[in-house]
Order: sequence, then structure tokens, then C-alpha cells
Amino acid sequence: MSPEIITIAVGLVILWLLLTWVFKVVKVSISTIFMIGLILIILQVAFGIKHQQLWQELTQLIQSLIKN
Repeated sequence: MSPEIITIAVGLVILWLLLTWVFKVVKVSISTIFMIGLILIILQVAFGIKHQQLWQELTQLIQSLIKN
């Protein structure tokens, strides 16, 4: 086999591995975003918690963690 064919084959294998990894990361990210949205909707409907209240509590929690 010539070196050019080997180089192209190795490049295609690396490309396939990278694209497979990227698609897995995108799939997990989309499902995570969907679950966060679903949790926010449940909080709003079931408990009447608005996104402003949730954001305020989250920022306070982060600030308290940074101080400690």
C-alpha cells in the first residue's frame, strides 16, 4: 500500500471517531437541556415558583459557596 492511502485511511478513522464523539456530546447536552426545562416547568406549575425566584436563589447559593 502506498503511504497516501494509509494516511487517508487513518485520517478517515480519526474523523469518524471525532464525529461519533461530537454527536454523543450533543445528544447528552440536548437531553440535559430538555430535563432542566421540564424541571422548571414542573416547579412553575406545581409550586408556583417563577424563574426569577429560582435565579435569585441560585445566585445567592453561588455567592455563599464562593465566600466559604
